[in-house]
Amino acid sequence: MNFLSKLRQRLGRSTNAAKAVCAITGTSRLLVPYFIFDRWLSMKLYGSSPDSYMGLQFYNRRWWSKNKFLTDGRHSDLDAAFNSAEGIEILLDKHRFLKTYAPFVRRDWLFIDNTTQEAAVHEFASKHDECIVKPISSCHGNGVRKIKTSDIMQLKQSGESFLAEEIIENCDELKSLNPTSLNTIRVVTCRDHGGALHIMAIVMRIGGPDAVVDNYFGGGVAYHVDADEGIVDRPGRNSRLEEFVRHPGSKALMVGFPVPRFQELLSWIREVADFRKDIRYAGWDVAITPEGFELVEGNNCPGPNIMQIHTQKGLYDTLLSYI
Repeated sequence: MNFLSKLRQRLGRSTNAAKAVCAITGTSRLLVPYFIFDRWLSMKLYGSSPDSYMGLQFYNRRWWSKNKFLTDGRHSDLDAAFNSAEGIEILLDKHRFLKTYAPFVRRDWLFIDNTTQEAAVHEFASKHDECIVKPISSCHGNGVRKIKTSDIMQLKQSGESFLAEEIIENCDELKSLNPTSLNTIRVVTCRDHGGALHIMAIVMRIGGPDAVVDNYFGGGVAYHVDADEGIVDRPGRNSRLEEFVRHPGSKALMVGFPVPRFQELLSWIREVADFRKDIRYAGWDVAITPEGFELVEGNNCPGPNIMQIHTQKGLYDTLLSYI
């Protein structure tokens, strides 16, 4: 694709987004050029992505209000300020993460690349009929899928590097909300310059109907959890900015839903966050199973939208004060 084609494509996306803003705000389409410019300026000045421009309602904010929000563009600088280079590598590499945080991981797993012995693959497959496969460096749930373990060798021969993981079972309370997906709790923690640990956000992530993953960008719904009471305290949102008081698949009433074993979860998360002092800021995805808590993964840059979209309150100044 040449430069002009790319430019036309980007302008088309920007125009469609600006038209969507006009529809949301009830303003005339004569303002489309203004919103296109405002979207570009928000990206340049505040690091706003197209998703955060819409989700955090930048189209409806003055500059001083926009400046209070954590954005995708600002996340990288904060990541480097809070976390060591090695810590960031651990959070980015799913294989290394599982090895490092082994005390908090109960499930069986196998890293597979072109050096993995067939005997190891057959041993793993002999213990599990199905498994979850994850590309090593994927994000937003991209490439995560459930397969028969008998198909692992075929996947290995493709030359792809991936993790094969035992399927995690939710506790009954979370499984009932969407049985096809692993539904998790994301707890974002930050350790300030004095060593105190702060919980920045807690979000319950429930997969969409028939989905395998619960990811916000993979069709899932994110529900804000009150950090004191441990209950869902407002309607959920998906990446299309639709609101859900009930889950769109199971129709379960979500507002008022209590996180199982919430106080135990908070204590366990503090252990996870304390495990490596050079990782001060991260989002921890936790499954609650019949046996206890299972650390699914850790996230650097744990998602500005999912952290702020429900409250519409910016966290940027607070995070800066913790550096």
